[in-house]
This record gives sequence, structure tokens and C-alpha cells, in this order.
Amino acid sequence: MLVADGTALRIRPARSSNREQVLRLYQGLSTESLRFRFVGPSRRLVERAAAKACSPPRDGYLALVADDGRQIVRIAECDTAVGRSCDPRRAETALAVADDWHRHGVGRLLVEQLGSVARAEGVRRFTADALAENPAVLQMFHDLGLPVSWRPDDTEVHCTLSLEQDADYSSAVETRGRITDVADMRPLLRPSSIAVRDLAVPAVPEVTKQRGRRGMRSLVTVAFGLGAAEAWTQSAAARAHWIRLMGPACPGIADSDADGRMAATLAAHRPLPDTAGVAVQSGGVGIALLVGLSRLGIGVSTFVALGDTYDVSGPDLLQYWETDERTTLTVLHLESLQYEGLLPDRTAGGQVQAGADRGCRPLQDPYLRRPCQGEAEDPQGLPATNKEE
Repeated sequence: MLVADGTALRIRPARSSNREQVLRLYQGLSTESLRFRFVGPSRRLVERAAAKACSPPRDGYLALVADDGRQIVRIAECDTAVGRSCDPRRAETALAVADDWHRHGVGRLLVEQLGSVARAEGVRRFTADALAENPAVLQMFHDLGLPVSWRPDDTEVHCTLSLEQDADYSSAVETRGRITDVADMRPLLRPSSIAVRDLAVPAVPEVTKQRGRRGMRSLVTVAFGLGAAEAWTQSAAARAHWIRLMGPACPGIADSDADGRMAATLAAHRPLPDTAGVAVQSGGVGIALLVGLSRLGIGVSTFVALGDTYDVSGPDLLQYWETDERTTLTVLHLESLQYEGLLPDRTAGGQVQAGADRGCRPLQDPYLRRPCQGEAEDPQGLPATNKEE
């Protein structure tokens, strides 16, 4: 899953084989973080907590961990058998996060997932005792969007979090999802560095896996020769490694951000910088559109020729532009309107011009499209209706 800044983490139940990793997490915490988690920490207490989290499953207890592929960076647990009463509808919860992962939104995401699993098991409330001098965890409970009550008691605050979902919670989850999705697009549209590889088509899926293992977060595939099986294999590899994928058959991408302008397109000239977000599937249409906009004195904040939309699509870009202060106009040209139900919710912040060629297949070439249903095709591969006179 993705946290608020777009970082990918895997969230899963703790297993017996994770005991040493959980113990290292606790042992790596600062003195203050240990005190916030255990109040009176000791080596024996830490070891006991790690053993409990990774013990065989039992009714009423659940521990979830988040790992970044190398180590466990957060743990959250709930237990109905502790606290002031052994009520199966009430569970005491506790969490700990590695010090260098604070303020990434990991805790909120983990507690949200823990609440979903616990709710399915019949738990209706979480309780937690937090030190009054630990406002971060109190704020996290508040930001979840669930009803929460507080009862101060000397140096501690007793928190009760209702797991009953309402409209406010649904809205909070949707907002967090949009923030995460937008952050997930930034490595693709505003990369900190770019590597260009010339590959034989059959090597594309395997190289995607290799780069994913090395931490690559975004990939633009220009190749136009990938078959359906190769394209789906690459797409699966990208998803497995949290890579945002543009293409295959992506003719180009450009961004006019003043901090690092990027123009990697088949167009002869760099697009003018301005406030239009432009997304097309056809490279030929995109290049012609850039020329036409330039003649009108309109430049772009972002230009994307989507190609085959195995991952990133029109709605992803609309959501990104919704929060982009540079973009005041969005222009779409889609080969199909398979996402048309999402368009109204994504156009509130700007003007959208959307065109579509219903029934057209994905482009196999940046300038030529295959014929729509009912069109004849001549031996050169050009739709008969588009042949030059």
C-alpha cells in the first residue's frame, strides 16, 4: 500500500518468522519513542512484546506490520483480552514506528487497516492510553475521521475510538486516497533523475522487474512492438514493485516545472510552458495539439501521450491536475470513454475538453491508428477514410 507521501509499504499480519525483525524495530527506537510505546520500557518488556506480536494466531488478538521490502518499520496491534474488561467488542490497541518513519502517514494507514480487520471480527471500539506529552498519536487518532473521545488522567489520556463508519470517515478515507494517488504520480511527472535504456522488446518485462527491485518508482515505455502477453507481464511486474507505468506505446511526456523542465517527446520542439494539462493517447494527435496550442500562445504544465493504458490513464491525470497549482486548463483526447463515469468528479477544479473515438483500438504506432470497427483497411495499413487524396 501507499502512504501519504507516495512511499510503498507492504502491510500484512505479523508472523512467527518476524520475531527478530520486530525486536530490532523496538530496539532501534529512541528513548522517547520507547517511553511513548511502553511507558516504562525494559529489555524484558521489549522482548515480551516482540514475542507476543509474533506468537501463533489466537482469537481476539491481531498484529499488523508494515515493511518497506527490507525491514519492518511499523507495528500496530489490538487485543480484546486486556484492559478494564474482556469485552470482545472492545480492543486495546498499541503501535510503534521506526524513528525515521515518523510523519509519513504510516501509523494512520496501519491503524486504518487494523480497524478494518477488527471490525470484520466484531470489534466496535479501540481503546488506547497515551502520554499527554505525545500529541502526535492523539492527532493521528483524530485525523482518522472516526468518532473519538478523550479522558485526561494525570499524565495520561485515555482514548476511545469508535470503529463505526459514517460519512465523515468515508470522506476522510477518500481524501487520504486522493492525496496518496497524487503523490504516487510525482515520480513519473516530476522525476528527480532519468535513465534511458534501449532494449529489445522481449527484454522489457524482465528489466522492469530488475529496476523495481532496485527501487525505481516510475517507468515510461516507448516500445510499440509489445504483444499483449508481454505488455501484461510488464504491467504485472510494475504493480508488484509499486512502479507507475506509462505505456507501452507511450510517445512522450513533458513537464514545464521551473525547477526541472522535462521534455521527452517525439515533437520537434519543446512545448511552451504555461497552465494547460494535456493528455492524449495518440502521439500524432498530441503533437498536432501541441502545435495548435502553441499557435494560440497556450503552453502546457504537463503533456502526456498515454499510449496503451495498462496503468496510468486519463482519470489519474485529472486527479493530479486537480491539486496542481500550475494547471488551470485540462485537455483530454481519449481513444475510448471507458472511464467516462469518473470524469465529472475530476473536473471541478478546471475546464475540461474531452474528445473520444469510440471503438478504436490502442495505438500501435505514434502517428497511425488502426481502423475503427466498420472501416476498411488498405494494404499499407491506413484506414481507407484517412488516405490522402
